[in-house]
Amino acid sequence: ADSAYKNILPMLAAGISLGLGEKLSIFAERLRASTARPDDVAEAGSKLQAITAESAKHGNMVSGFQARLALGEIQIKWGDKGTGRAQLAILQQEAQARGIGLIARQAEALRK
Repeated sequence: ADSAYKNILPMLAAGISLGLGEKLSIFAERLRASTARPDDVAEAGSKLQAITAESAKHGNMVSGFQARLALGEIQIKWGDKGTGRAQLAILQQEAQARGIGLIARQAEALRK
């Protein structure tokens, strides 16, 4: 049962629209990392980085920002807090510069 979400959610995400699929994949990686097991945290980080790259390739800046937000949150909670805060500070600045205030405020809140 523990691994069921790991296999089912990515398959579901692949079969639906790109934007919705990315959101579902980001949720799945947050869920994976919440086990706090080092392998799950590392895998979630890798997959979120891949989502960020894929979002950039398709010009979906918001999904890329959301993946980076999740990655920063995971790093703060279960990884390197300093790296997570630094990444969220960069994300906050980039989101603010592009007029995406909600993500900028979320990044700021997670850094605290």
